[in-house]
Amino acid sequence: PSRIANDNFRWEANRKFEYAIEVGILKDRVQISISHYQNRSGNQLVSYAIPLLTGFGSYQANLPAIVQNTGWEFELYTKTIQKTSLTWSFNFNFTIPRNELKSFQNFKASNYASLLELGTDITRITGYKFEDVDPSTGVPVYAGQIGSSSTNPYYNYTVGKQTPDFYGGFGNTIAFKGWQFDIFAQFAKQKSLGSIQY
Repeated sequence: PSRIANDNFRWEANRKFEYAIEVGILKDRVQISISHYQNRSGNQLVSYAIPLLTGFGSYQANLPAIVQNTGWEFELYTKTIQKTSLTWSFNFNFTIPRNELKSFQNFKASNYASLLELGTDITRITGYKFEDVDPSTGVPVYAGQIGSSSTNPYYNYTVGKQTPDFYGGFGNTIAFKGWQFDIFAQFAKQKSLGSIQY
């Protein structure tokens, strides 16, 4: 066999909700759109790790978790110049995404207990968090679990996430007598894992 059978294997479930406001002024030369979305997914399809003594390293399964993605999206579009031989339009978009692990059945007994954390982003970055130096011994003090502190570093502390805090872009389109010039730029505030090995 190429893989282990799973009788409980089923489709991933998604629930989506979104609302928006769209406004056009000056005969739609200026258009503004504001929207908010909330997506909840469950029974995610994953390759679940199992002991190699079974003959396989993993099997296809459903993750008994609820992951929620929410966010705000803002869009602006303007027809700055609109003449016979010259047109200029401008567009801008800005998104604030949020990701959270809402629930996970038997979380502490799962293989994901050291990777994920309830109530946080699933792309979280773990590591040590330095807090202070013990003045009596000169030994560094690190953040521990649930608000505690210790001289023994707790590696699984959440120090960041890879989901962007925000991202967006803007563009200009200028057309003049059959010629068209486009320029577009993107921006984001995001953390990523470093390459320093220790």
